[in-house]
Amino acid sequence: MNILAYTKANKKTFEEEAINAVDYLILSWVSYFDFASVANELPISLEELGKKDLFVKTSKPYQECFEPLKTRSLTRALGLSPRFKDIQIIATKAIYNDNGTMLFAAVALKVNDFVVISYKGTGYSYQGWKEDFMLSYRPEIESHKASREFFAEVASKTEGDIYLIGHSKGGNLAVNTLFTVPDPSRIKGAYSYDGPGLGRFPSSMDLSLKERVHKYIPQSSIVGLLFESEFESKIVKSNMFFVFQHNLFTWEIRNKDFVYLSKRSAYTDNLVESLKAWIDSLNKEDKEKFTFLVFGALEGLKATDFNQFGKTWLFQVAPLLRSYNKMSKEDKALIDRVLKSLGKHINQPKRKKLPKPK
Repeated sequence: MNILAYTKANKKTFEEEAINAVDYLILSWVSYFDFASVANELPISLEELGKKDLFVKTSKPYQECFEPLKTRSLTRALGLSPRFKDIQIIATKAIYNDNGTMLFAAVALKVNDFVVISYKGTGYSYQGWKEDFMLSYRPEIESHKASREFFAEVASKTEGDIYLIGHSKGGNLAVNTLFTVPDPSRIKGAYSYDGPGLGRFPSSMDLSLKERVHKYIPQSSIVGLLFESEFESKIVKSNMFFVFQHNLFTWEIRNKDFVYLSKRSAYTDNLVESLKAWIDSLNKEDKEKFTFLVFGALEGLKATDFNQFGKTWLFQVAPLLRSYNKMSKEDKALIDRVLKSLGKHINQPKRKKLPKPK
């Protein structure tokens, strides 16, 4: 079954059966919802949310989700579920850039006597993906700061244990917050669902906090293996292939837990190693310049995000080429050099080193 079927099938309350990794996965998806219409009505229960026409009869609040129709059904199911319906939405935060596209979002949920902070992953906005690219050359991005500020805001108004969760970039924000807030004593766990790693640990990080990190990736994970740190990941079976496994609706559940696999896909392991080698081969200046050139061209399109771009990509080719032709010789040379380097690393097979004979 998937998360929608699980929500309908598991009728035990959290008093009867403790919260688990599948529950956190579902609540990580709630961070993608657009709560602008209910921001003045907090707190509000998932049961009350599931009765609002906007949330169960339209797809408007789910435009940042990969599966808006399934997510709308999930909202309805959460509102009817004995397990989830009494969860309270107690705080939300959304930050938009100058173009009106969302850069950061998070939601705080009251579950019995503890709090869950769910950080939104990357949606369709160019700015969100631009931040993801920045992770390759910056130890700190704007969303890291925003995630700590939201944690501090929620912690100051609540009591009890706090759990941090997130899908995709949201998982990175959850784990980063655990390691970078001044006092993580109330944080009892950080759950990352196919979220990119933190890269190398700064020397100031308290590595004893690693035992509070719970990371889950599908067998063909790509996003969740980028900038990988030293965290162990549990491998979850997905019923899709390649990058489509990033969609949480494809993760398989059995007996109120995930279906686990013993190893990852060899093909994607090879691809991820190639991408890591490519990223490591570029210096910080080239990564930064390449990111700003590419997203500068995208932000000049009539298609204002990747959702619109995907629907009209054929009409975006000519404007992108015009942007490229207007670049200086130096900028063109950088674009060409970075793309050639990518092609070289992707096409170069990776061979595992054999142990030296004793």
